[in-house]
Amino acid sequence: MKAFYRLLGLFVLVPGIILISATTTLFAQSTFENTIVQFNAQTVSGYIQPFADLYGTAINNGTFHSAAIADEGFHIRLDLIGMASAVEDGQKSYTANMPLSFAQRTSVQPTILGGQGTLVVDQATGFQYKGSSGIFNASAMGYGTLQLSVGSLFGTEGFIRYATIPASASENLPTQTLIGGGLRHSISRYLDEFPVDLAVAASYNRLSLEDILTIDGYLISAQGSKNFEPLTVYGGVSWEASTMTLDYTTTGTNGEPVNIELDGANTFRATLGLGLQFGFLGLFADANFGSVTSFAGGISLGM
Repeated sequence: MKAFYRLLGLFVLVPGIILISATTTLFAQSTFENTIVQFNAQTVSGYIQPFADLYGTAINNGTFHSAAIADEGFHIRLDLIGMASAVEDGQKSYTANMPLSFAQRTSVQPTILGGQGTLVVDQATGFQYKGSSGIFNASAMGYGTLQLSVGSLFGTEGFIRYATIPASASENLPTQTLIGGGLRHSISRYLDEFPVDLAVAASYNRLSLEDILTIDGYLISAQGSKNFEPLTVYGGVSWEASTMTLDYTTTGTNGEPVNIELDGANTFRATLGLGLQFGFLGLFADANFGSVTSFAGGISLGM
């Protein structure tokens, strides 16, 4: 009974810590919003594409850390998950088109992950153009979420995940909200005494930044794991897709509506991870390899 009350207390405490740490509310418009609205539909893609690639991959991370799913019985687990995608040098700059009046047709400018905008001077007219500077200087871009898993019925469990951050402490991002969920089904239940636990899964996640940006992520995976108590080795292969939608009006007296979609880079991924389980407390971490390299890790509470 004492163990039950401890578990119940942790289920309340962990979400509370996350909510308290995420409530640094900033009322001014974020740097992200102020920067993006300067771009029209023709010029924004190159600047923000790395954001679609990195977050489109990261939000699909961390949905499992074992392929073992009980055939029947009530099971509940709460995961606190951190997920991130690695930033590469090629994602820090892009080739931007110059204004039509410029003899120089293109120039290399920073993306949202780059440094200071490059100043270009037209030799014929003396007109100057400087691209928008980057907003983030980081080796990885990611997010954190709570995930609640409940099972099992005929070898199937469902999970939901949710997190909201009113504003970033650096004033870079507006309010962020992640919501998602999915289903996992045991394949091992059809295989007698197979030495490895096997499962399949499908999930959907959506990350929203106010009303200006949404990223939708889809993942279908085949999962496997082997338990060497207390250690679990797990992995899998997955097909995934993500789409970022931008919806805003540009600055100026003649504001231009922008509504475009950009696809994320990742299509397939391979996952390899390790977990440790001590009673109802678990720890896990994994790496995901595809067009974008990403990582997930966290704490698991449940049974």
